[in-house]
Amino acid sequence: AQNLPAVKGVSAYKWDPDKKILRFSYNVWSGWLPVIAANHGTKANDDSVFWKKYGFHVELVLMDDPVIARDAYASGDVHTLWGTVDMMVLFVPELVRDSRTAPRIVQQIDWSSGGDGIVVRGGINNVAGLRGKTIALANNSPSQYYLTSLLLSAGMKPGDVKTKYTATAFEAAAAFAGDAKNIDACVSWSPDIYKIPERDKNAHILSSTKDASKLIADVYAIRADFCRDHPDVVEGLVAGIFEGMEMV
Repeated sequence: AQNLPAVKGVSAYKWDPDKKILRFSYNVWSGWLPVIAANHGTKANDDSVFWKKYGFHVELVLMDDPVIARDAYASGDVHTLWGTVDMMVLFVPELVRDSRTAPRIVQQIDWSSGGDGIVVRGGINNVAGLRGKTIALANNSPSQYYLTSLLLSAGMKPGDVKTKYTATAFEAAAAFAGDAKNIDACVSWSPDIYKIPERDKNAHILSSTKDASKLIADVYAIRADFCRDHPDVVEGLVAGIFEGMEMV
């Protein structure tokens, strides 16, 4: 991880026992569709599976920047933290400093199967072709883990490439699309990795998790104190998301 900032501040989570609204952080990623389906949208509402069957509301809170999502979780503004297993490994050392925010991963949402990938230009036709090239990617994200895994598998080191870090995967894709002179590749995820080659005939997907379908696992974590205080809500959340998977 590059320049992973310290958690801004830790507080107790916010919870209104009358309204019972669980705030669920998520990013723009198709794997969260089961949660949205079960909830009948992103806002807290009475048509939600979570409300009808399990007696609590869910509000989905969009946070594409992993560090912003982590800090909102630590401050108690949201009860869950979206991420991948590799991201959780990066965040755990800071989050376990306070026992309240120790992450409890209770459910895997999906495997990335073609959702993450590397888009390149021109004559880069294999991972070895990335040597010395400049790659845009989101810092402290699955993109970093994916790129590192590919480089190591090809007998290379992370230092063999130049990196341009952005806060989100979408910014990495935009940087690549907007600077053909200085950026040779980007690591991002769907839909951008598929849209870029449609717009730029010189760009193509070098590799995607369609080839490495058991590399990136999407999960979410719940604060340890919330799990302790509301095991019934946690159980209902997991069960409702499984129902959402069936719906999708």
